[in-house]
Amino acid sequence: MPELKMAIKRSVGRFAGHGMRFPGLARSYPMNRINIILMYHRVLDSPPEGFHDPALYVTAKTFEMHLREVARVFGIVPLEDLIRPDRHEKARTPLCAVTFDDAWNDTYQVAFPILRKHGVPASVFVPTGLIGEGSGFWFEDLTDLANKAVENGIVSAFLQYFHGLVGGWSPEILSLESLSDLISRLKELPAETLPGLVSRAYGELGLALKTRSHTIGWEDMREMSNHGISFGPHGCNHLILTTLTGASKRQEIFNSLAIMGDKRIGLHPVFSFPNGSWDGESIRYLMEAGYVAAVTTRRGFNTSATCPFLLNRIGLHEYISDTPDLLWFSIFQSILAGSKSLRKGEELLDCCP
Repeated sequence: MPELKMAIKRSVGRFAGHGMRFPGLARSYPMNRINIILMYHRVLDSPPEGFHDPALYVTAKTFEMHLREVARVFGIVPLEDLIRPDRHEKARTPLCAVTFDDAWNDTYQVAFPILRKHGVPASVFVPTGLIGEGSGFWFEDLTDLANKAVENGIVSAFLQYFHGLVGGWSPEILSLESLSDLISRLKELPAETLPGLVSRAYGELGLALKTRSHTIGWEDMREMSNHGISFGPHGCNHLILTTLTGASKRQEIFNSLAIMGDKRIGLHPVFSFPNGSWDGESIRYLMEAGYVAAVTTRRGFNTSATCPFLLNRIGLHEYISDTPDLLWFSIFQSILAGSKSLRKGEELLDCCP
């Protein structure tokens, strides 16, 4: 049934997206006021095998199509230009910035050559404590553990272990949906405990956790900085700020910026909230630390009135955007969501406490 619903949604999206292709929006909203920020995570040569988070990747073919399609309508500019109020007023066309969260290895290996080919600038948000330390993202390690459970015939043990660990999680089978639900429930636990929790799970199930870095290195970032790529902090350890105490939250925000300032890379002091989670205290610390803006995962567009510490983005992944029609449908859905927020006054949130 979930597969059928997704197939129907894709069909509707393709049909609607084919009819959109932007003339309708041009008539309904002043074009020079619409500025969008695209959000990516991974760009892969081909879809991954086994369990994986479908919301985390696009293929190289799809990503290149995105750049061609978006450039037909938007001026693609560095993020730092898009958030400058004077650019909002002077721009004759809507602006678009391209961003990547997490600084995955493939951002350098796969996405960077495509960006250079098309002369497109981009911003990459870096979890500084996970660079070159041989440690990866806990949710990626958990996904690998689920795949190993299947390979080793210990799915029942996997289900029983996490059922005992996470109250309310009791699926009958291990599926992509049940694994996604498990990750969502784990995100509600104290962020600092999650890497150790996953590491212990490997041991309890008799499997070895292969320590490796999922992220690009500082030397790669220095090379990318010479070709139109800027970098901003994504915290130190990719911890969800709203689950942290004040001291830990402050450390994630201040230390990540200080670390990047010493690495001789194209640093722009814009923060990306891990998991898109923020609160008033987080924004106060960002302002105190010297950041000029922050990006969320909230869907929508941005105008000169948008709070710079609550910038909206349009998250794209393979399944919802692998054709031009689906891409434009996804963009329009986000623009409409932003229009509704604007009408409700949500753009006037007090983001400068």
